[in-house]
Amino acid sequence: MRNKFLCCTAVSLILSGSNAFAFDNFTVIGDSMSDGGNRGNDSRYLSGSYSKLYNEVLSEYYVNKALKPSNFGGENYAEGGATADKLSLPSIRTSDQQIDFYLSRNGGRANKNGLYVLWIGANDISHNVLSAVKRFDLHGLLHKGNEYLISPSADLTVASAKKLLDSGAGYVVVPSIPKAGLTPWTSVSIFSFMEDALGDKFDSQRLYKEMNDELKNKGEISNEKQRQEYIVDAFKTVLDKNGVPVPHSIVKFYQKVITETENRITSQFNYSVDKGLAKLNGNIIRADVEKLFDEIIFSGKEYGFDDVLVPVCQIGIRSFHCKEGVETFHDDKVYLFSDWFHPSNEGHAVIAQYIASVIDAPYYATSLSKSLENVNYTHRLFLDGQLQSLRKNLSDNKFNVFGGYSGRYKSSQGNQFDLDGKDTNNDLNLGFSVRTSPMLAYGGMVSISDGNFKVNDQYQYDYNGKVVSLFMQVSADNGLWGNINTSYGDMKLDDIERKIQLGKATRKEKGKTDANSFGLAVNAGYDYSITENITTGPVIGYQYDKFKVDGYRENSDTSTAMHFGSQKQERNIVSAGWGISTQSLPVNPYFEIKYNHNLSDKPVSVKGAVNSTDTSFTRTGIESKDSWVSAKLGASAALTENLNVFGVVNYNQESSHSNSVNYSVGLNYSF
Repeated sequence: MRNKFLCCTAVSLILSGSNAFAFDNFTVIGDSMSDGGNRGNDSRYLSGSYSKLYNEVLSEYYVNKALKPSNFGGENYAEGGATADKLSLPSIRTSDQQIDFYLSRNGGRANKNGLYVLWIGANDISHNVLSAVKRFDLHGLLHKGNEYLISPSADLTVASAKKLLDSGAGYVVVPSIPKAGLTPWTSVSIFSFMEDALGDKFDSQRLYKEMNDELKNKGEISNEKQRQEYIVDAFKTVLDKNGVPVPHSIVKFYQKVITETENRITSQFNYSVDKGLAKLNGNIIRADVEKLFDEIIFSGKEYGFDDVLVPVCQIGIRSFHCKEGVETFHDDKVYLFSDWFHPSNEGHAVIAQYIASVIDAPYYATSLSKSLENVNYTHRLFLDGQLQSLRKNLSDNKFNVFGGYSGRYKSSQGNQFDLDGKDTNNDLNLGFSVRTSPMLAYGGMVSISDGNFKVNDQYQYDYNGKVVSLFMQVSADNGLWGNINTSYGDMKLDDIERKIQLGKATRKEKGKTDANSFGLAVNAGYDYSITENITTGPVIGYQYDKFKVDGYRENSDTSTAMHFGSQKQERNIVSAGWGISTQSLPVNPYFEIKYNHNLSDKPVSVKGAVNSTDTSFTRTGIESKDSWVSAKLGASAALTENLNVFGVVNYNQESSHSNSVNYSVGLNYSF
C-alpha cells in the first residue's frame, strides 16, 4: 500500500547512519503525540498497522533500541490526554508525574549523557480554552500580545523541563506545538461543538463524512487564504446540502475567527514556553515544529504530502480505531494527518527527520576546525620538503627562493558520525631562505590554500585563505640537525552547507564564517653516514596548534535554520621515527616513517540553536585520534647548478577506515 511504502521510505532516510550512537538512553515525557501505547492500542494515536511515532524513529537512530511504553517496561512515559497542569483524569499522569515515575525507576537521577523529549501542552490549551469559555473569562482568550495568559500551563511546562535538567538530564528536546487552527478539526469545529452539546441527538458522524468528502476534492494549497477558501466552500456546501442556508459571509467570518484564535493561542503558549526555557541552565533543544508545520501545510507536495486538509482516517474517527481494511481508512494518497489532530506515519517521519537535523547540526559543525588542521599540515609538509633540500644540497649561495604546489586528499569509509569525511585542498606556496653559514639558514613561506571538506552527506563546506610561517634550521657537521617554524593562518569558510531531508524535500541551509590558527613546530634528527651518499638516523618532532573558528548564522528564516557559537581547539603532537636519505647524487630520494601521538584529548564543543527560538545547547565532537603512523617519501634533484626540484608524498593511516595523502612538488633557486 502507498502509505506503508512511503512511510518506510521516509523513515529509512533517518536510520541511514544509525551505527554510531550518540546517547546512553532515550526517554520521552508527553501526551498523545508521543504515546506509544501506555494503555494499549487505545492510546496510540497513529493510523495503520505499519507505523512508527517520531520518537520511535529517533530512539532507533540514537540508541539503537525500540522505544517501548513505560507501563510495559520501556522508556516512553507519554500518556494520551496528559497535561502539564492537573487538568485530566487522575489516572493520567501529568508531565511532572511522568518524570517522577521515571526518576523512581532510576535512583532519582537522570542520565547526563541521555536524550530526553518533553512534548506537552496541547491538552492544556484545550482544557484552558474550554474552562475560560465556561467561566466567561475572556481576558486571556482575547489577549493580542505574545504571552499566554489563560493559565499557568506554559510555566508548568517549563517547570517540567527544569525538573529534568535539575535531575541531571544531559539533553532535553522541547518541541513547540503545531498551530491548532491548521488541523483538520478546525474545519468541522462547529459540528464538534454541537456534538458536545447535544450528544447522540446530533448526527455528527454523517456531517464529518460529508465535510471529509468535500475537502478531499480540493486541490493543492499554497497559502492560508486559499486553505481558508477551500474549508469555507466545503462548509457552505455541507450546510446547504442539509438545509441550513447560512450566508457565505457568515461562514467565512466564523472560520476566520476560530482559526485565528486557535493559531494565536497556540503561538502564545509556544512563546511563553520559549521565553521560560531560555532562563534555564542546561542543554535545551527547542525544535520549532510549529513553524515546520506552517511550511508543510502551504507546500505539502514539496514534502511528499498529497493532502493536508483531511486525515488518513475519516474526520471524526480516532486513529487508533483506524487500520487497514476498515472503510474509514484511506490509502489512496499520502496524508499529513492520521486523524483530526495527530500526524500520519509520514508526518511523524518528517518530525523525526527535523528533530534529528537540529540535534546533529552542532555536532557536525565541530568539524569546521579540521580545515585549519588540514591546511597547516599541508603547509608544513611542503616546508619540510624544502628544509630537507636545504640540508642535502649544500651550496655557497646565501639566498634562496622556492615555490610550488601542494595538495591533500583524505577519504573515510566510516559512518556519518565519524566526522572524518572527505577532504581535498590545493595550495600554492612561495618562500625564501637565507643561509648565513653552512650550518644556519632562516626564512619565511606563505601558502595560499583552497579546499573542500565533505563531512558527510548532510554537511560540507569550502575553505580558502593563507598560512604564513617563519623558520630557522641548524645543521651540524657531525650529522645533527634541527629546525623550528612558527605559523599564522587566516581562513574563510565559505558556502557552509547543511542538508536536511524532510520527506521528499531536500532543504539546504547555508552560512559562512572566518577562522584563524597559530602553530609552532620543532623537529630534530641525526644523520648517520652509512656510505658517502647514504645517511640514516632517528627523527623526533613536536608541534603545537591553536585553532579558532568564529560562530555563524545560517541565512534563511525557515524552521531548520540555525546559528552556532565559536569553537576552539588545541593540538599537542609528539612524534618519533626513522629516516634514510641520500645526498650528492643526481637524484636524492629519502624515506621517513614516524609514530605520532596526540597529547591533547579535549574534543571540540559547539553551541547551536534554531534561529526562531531563544534556547541553545552544546554538542561535543569526536575525540581526536590518539596515535597514528605516517610515512613520507620524497626526493630532490639539481636541475642546474642553482636550480633544484623537490617533491614529497606523505601517507597517514589515521584509523581502520580513514587515511590521507599529502603531496607536493616545488623548485628552489639559489643565488
